[in-house]
Amino acid sequence: MMKIVSTLVLAVCIAGSAVAQNNLSEMNGSPLRVNGKNDVEGSPYFKSDFCSATLYGSESQIFKGIRSKLNLQNNMISYVKENEEDKEYTPGFQVKKIEFTGCNDKNGIAVFKLGFPAIGAQSENSYYQVLDSGKAMLLKYQNIIETVNAVNGLTPGGGTTVLQKVESFYIYSPSKGMIKVAKANDDVLKVLADKRTELDGYLSTNHIKVKKEDDLLKVVQYYNTL
Repeated sequence: MMKIVSTLVLAVCIAGSAVAQNNLSEMNGSPLRVNGKNDVEGSPYFKSDFCSATLYGSESQIFKGIRSKLNLQNNMISYVKENEEDKEYTPGFQVKKIEFTGCNDKNGIAVFKLGFPAIGAQSENSYYQVLDSGKAMLLKYQNIIETVNAVNGLTPGGGTTVLQKVESFYIYSPSKGMIKVAKANDDVLKVLADKRTELDGYLSTNHIKVKKEDDLLKVVQYYNTL
């Protein structure tokens, strides 16, 4: 009996290890044709270089240490294989969450998720950067705006393509849904009205005027402690 139990425990451990250590061959990736454009200013990517990342699909699809990048313009994740730097691939499954590390992000890790309610031009398949999570999640959406600067009055085909990253912020919770929030005290207090008194005191005591992303993050982090 002890032998059977030991065998079962060993099998479970091996299976759990396999889930956590899926390899590249199991990603069923497809080659990605990169259509490079000349005369482009800016980048459509979260980070232009490939960074180590963990990709999450279903519960059994967890791939660690994959050198990946996220194209914010077309909502596409690509990755490279070892010793194949000149070839990019797209995962053969929907990546529900990706955690970047080693991207020189100030927090050491950057998390993107999809699956949030559609709002504005964004769908449930749009990736948001998760800045804080708890009873309220602070999300950042990064939209890539493409314009073409004409040269000597020529049509756009003869100009320079400019890619500009425009950020917007949202607060999400199952009870509140998806709400766009501005970097302003009044707007934050309106969205998080159920704790308005406490937040008003926090802003006043700490002399915070929400004008930057870090200010917004501090308020949501405090809200999630209440």
